Amino acid sequence: MAARRKDGTGAKAIVGYVRVSTERQGREGISIDLQREAIHEFARGCHLPLIEVFEDVASGAGASSLRGRQGLLNALQACRDHDAVLVVWDWSRLSRHAASEENIKALVPSPDRILSLKDGEGFAQASEQARLKRAELQHNEISRRTKEGMGRKKAEGASFGNPNIREAQVKGTAAASDKANAIIDAIVRILRAEADPDKVKAVQVVDQLNQLGVLTGQNQTWTVGRVRVPLRQARKRFVDVSDEEDRLMRANPLYGLF
Repeated sequence: MAARRKDGTGAKAIVGYVRVSTERQGREGISIDLQREAIHEFARGCHLPLIEVFEDVASGAGASSLRGRQGLLNALQACRDHDAVLVVWDWSRLSRHAASEENIKALVPSPDRILSLKDGEGFAQASEQARLKRAELQHNEISRRTKEGMGRKKAEGASFGNPNIREAQVKGTAAASDKANAIIDAIVRILRAEADPDKVKAVQVVDQLNQLGVLTGQNQTWTVGRVRVPLRQARKRFVDVSDEEDRLMRANPLYGLF
């Protein structure tokens, strides 16, 4: 019966792979026998046939180590032949060199068909985690070197950034505000010139602003879409100014005498 792995990949059989770097490591470290027994136990728990457990006594370091491990090459071939999942004790048994990852992926039906018993994860997941970790370490190293370089420059009296940036921001904001007010004032004058300001349409204001050579805040010609907001503000200002003029006129002691 085919097992359905956590990642949804089915496998019809299991192929094992065990490795030690030297005969001495086999006696004193995680021996080949212990790795082999863990793989057999896994196969029994999955109720899948164990095709074979291949082995190498060879280093897993170096980009060329894959070519020198016939046991691993045979294990990968068996996975392809039997639609099997390759099981190792941990990822160090498979490879100790990042460049070997792509070569190994190319020799199996899917990177999800390689499983580490110790880590309990698939090769694709482990490779992605390793890639992210390498990227994080590279970022941290670049950040560290940048900070050290800036520290040395500061110690030598160098300054970074624009010391007048705040002043420039304030001036830029004030200039934009002045231009916006000038545009609104221009529209108010257009409204005042009409007999019935409430009936003035946006397209009329657009035509007059463009005829007068008044540009938008982004130095563009006017369209109905661009004029809607400033026209609404100008109408409000027009009403406010008219109300204020009426109030002042009524406050004049001579109001109503003539």
